[in-house]
Amino acid sequence: MKNWILSEKITQTNDNCGKINLGGKMNSFDIEETVAIFKEESKSILTDFVHQLSTYEKNKDIEIITKLMRDAHSIKGSAGIVGLTDVQKLAHSAEDLLAEIKNEQLSDQKIADNIAEIKIIVAEITKSIKSLDENGSFEDKINEILKYIPSLKTDKVTAFPLLKLTNSLTQDNPEIDEILKICAKIFEKIQNCEKTDNNLINTLSATFKIIKKVVCDGSKSEDLFFLKQRISIAEQMINVQSPARPYPQKTKNNITDILKTLGQGSIRTLRIESDKLDKLFVNVGNLCNMTGKAHKNFENLSELTTKFSSKMFELEKSLNDLKTLANSETGSKNLIQKLTKEIQKNQQNLSEIQQMFCDYEKINAEESEMFSKVEKYLSNVTKTVQGVRMLPIGVILHMYPRMVRDIAQNEQKEVDIEITGAEVSVDKQILDEIKTPIIHLLRNSVDHGTELPEEREQKGKPRAGLISVAAKKSGQTLTISVKDDGCGINFEKIKQKAIADNFLTKEEAQTANKSDLLNLILQAGFTTQDHVTEISGRGMGLDIVDSKIKELGGNIKINTEEGSGTEILLEIPLNTSTCTINPQEKHHEKTKKVVVIDDSQTTKMYFSKILQNAGYNTLAFNNPIEGLKEIQQNGCDLLISDIEMPEMNGVELISQLRQNEKFKNLPIITISMLPIEETQKMFGDIFVDFMLNKSDFNEQKLLDKVKSLVG
Repeated sequence: MKNWILSEKITQTNDNCGKINLGGKMNSFDIEETVAIFKEESKSILTDFVHQLSTYEKNKDIEIITKLMRDAHSIKGSAGIVGLTDVQKLAHSAEDLLAEIKNEQLSDQKIADNIAEIKIIVAEITKSIKSLDENGSFEDKINEILKYIPSLKTDKVTAFPLLKLTNSLTQDNPEIDEILKICAKIFEKIQNCEKTDNNLINTLSATFKIIKKVVCDGSKSEDLFFLKQRISIAEQMINVQSPARPYPQKTKNNITDILKTLGQGSIRTLRIESDKLDKLFVNVGNLCNMTGKAHKNFENLSELTTKFSSKMFELEKSLNDLKTLANSETGSKNLIQKLTKEIQKNQQNLSEIQQMFCDYEKINAEESEMFSKVEKYLSNVTKTVQGVRMLPIGVILHMYPRMVRDIAQNEQKEVDIEITGAEVSVDKQILDEIKTPIIHLLRNSVDHGTELPEEREQKGKPRAGLISVAAKKSGQTLTISVKDDGCGINFEKIKQKAIADNFLTKEEAQTANKSDLLNLILQAGFTTQDHVTEISGRGMGLDIVDSKIKELGGNIKINTEEGSGTEILLEIPLNTSTCTINPQEKHHEKTKKVVVIDDSQTTKMYFSKILQNAGYNTLAFNNPIEGLKEIQQNGCDLLISDIEMPEMNGVELISQLRQNEKFKNLPIITISMLPIEETQKMFGDIFVDFMLNKSDFNEQKLLDKVKSLVG
C-alpha cells in the first residue's frame, strides 16, 4: 500500500514538469529511506556547524565561511529532495548571512549579529530535523494503537495508520523490535482480509499492552520469547484467512498444520543496521592491519632464527677447532685433559641448544600454518562483508526525480528525467559520498541547462527537456553521467562573468581556451547567474562537486555543445573502502629445490635458513639414508652434503647417486671440516661441482655458487 501510493506520486504526469521515467529495473522510491538518509547527513553537518562559527569568531578564517556555505547549500538541496520546504528556506537564509560575511566589508558588530542569527537558524533546522523522530512519545503512540485496534473488526482502513504508527516505533531491544515487525506485517495483511476475527484483535491488543509494560513501565516479568511465538502464530493465522493476496493462493492449512511448521526451515535474510555493518567493516579492516603486522613479526622472527643458527654454526666451528688443537697438542697432559673435558661439556650444551631450536622451529612452523588459515578465513570474511555493503546505486538515484520535478515547477519548466544503471552495485560508503554531487549536477541541469518550454519550441526541441542519469561500472571505476539536452555552456558568457567578477583579466580571457573556462566554472564562487535564487547563483554547486570527487580520488569530465546540451561525467575509483589481505611478499619464487644433508643440526639449520631466505625450496636431513631416499624418489635441483657422517658418508652417498643415470649431472656441493686437498683425494674420480670447507665458510660465496649452478 505504502509503495503504491509513493509510486503514484512519482510517475504521475504534471503539466509543468512532464513525466518522470525511472527506467531500468527501478520501481518506486521509499520516502522513509530518503528521509533517513537526509537526517543522517544533516545531523552530521549540523553537529559541527556552530563549533565552526565559534572558531571563525576567534580567527576570522574566511575558508571556514566558505565551507559553511557549502554545508548550508548541501542541506538546502537535500531538504528539497524530501520536501522540507521550511528547512530549505532556513538553509537559504543561512547562506545569505554567510555570503554577507564572506563578500562584504562588515563591521565586527554586524558579523556578530549575522553569526548570532545563523546560530538561531541552525537551532531551528536542528529542531525541525529532530521533530522527524519525535512524532509523539513511544507511550503516546502505543496508546493511539490500542485505541484504534478494536475498530479493525469493522473498519479495515484503520489498518494503514496503525501500520505507519507501528513502523515508527523503534527500540534498542531486538526482541521487541522483532515483535513490532511482525505486528506491522499483520496490519499490512489485514488490509487484504475479508474479515478480522476477535482472536486476532485480542492478540494484537495484548501484545501492545505487554510492549507498553516492558518499555514504558519497566516490567521485567514479561516473557518476550513467548509473546513472539504467540504473535507469530497470529501472523500465520491471518495468512490462512486472507484470500485477497496478490499471489496464487495455496491450499489452506488448519492451525494444527501451522503449529507443526513453526520453527522449521532457516532464516535466509537478515536486516542489518548500516552503522552496525560499518563497525563490522572497521573491525575487519583492523584485523587486516593486524595480519600485516603479524607478517612483519614472522619476518623478524625468521631473521632472528637465521642469526641464531649462524651463531651456533660459529660456535660449532670453534669447538671443532679446539678439539683438533687438543688432539694435536703435546704439552701438559692435565691441561689437555681439562681442555678436552671443557670441549665435551660445551658440545653437550650445543646439542641441547640445537634440540631447543628444533622444537622452536616445529612450533613456529605450526603457528605459520595456523596463521595462513586465519588469513584465508579473514580474506573470506572481508569479501563477504564487502559484498554485504554493496548496494544498488538505485538506493540514492530514487531520491532525485521528486527534486527535479519540484525545481522544474519552481522554474516554470518542463523536464523529464530518465535513470539507467540503477542495478549497478556500489559500496555503501561511496554511495554516501556521491549523493550530494549528483544533487548539484541535477539542479544545474534544470536551472542552467534546460530552457523554458516556449524557448525550446522556438529551437525546434520538445517542450519538455530531458535529463539522463546513467551509472555504469567498468573494472574498478564507477562512472556516473548527468546529461541534459538543453542550451549547453555559453563560453562567451563565462568570459564576460569571469572578467566582471575579477576571476580573469581581459587579456587572460582572450587567450583562455575551452578547457581553461571549464575549469573556471568548477571554482568556488564562480557563477554565470546575475542574481541569487534558492536554486543557484552563489557559485557553490560545482565547487562542491569538484571537491567531493577529488576527495574520492576521482575526476570530472565535461562535454558540452552550445545549443545541444551538456554531459558531466564523474569517474570514481571503487577501491576507496576496500580492505585487502596482502600475503607476505617474497622476492624470489621457490622454484628450485635444494636438499641439505648434514649430521650436524647446527649446519643443517643454518644452511637451510640461508637458502630459504634466498628463495629456494629447501629440504634438510641429518640422516644421509633418508636424504638419499628423498632424492631418489622425488629428485632435486641441487644437493649440499656433508662428508663425515654416520651410517653413510658423503662419498658413498654421492657415489650411489652418480651411478644412477638420472643423477649423473645433478649439481652437488660438499661441505666438511676437512682440508680441500684431503676431500679431493677421498672422492677420486667421483665428480663434485664444488667443495666447501666449513672453517673458510662465507655465506655470500655459497649463495653465488648455488645461483651459478641452479639459477
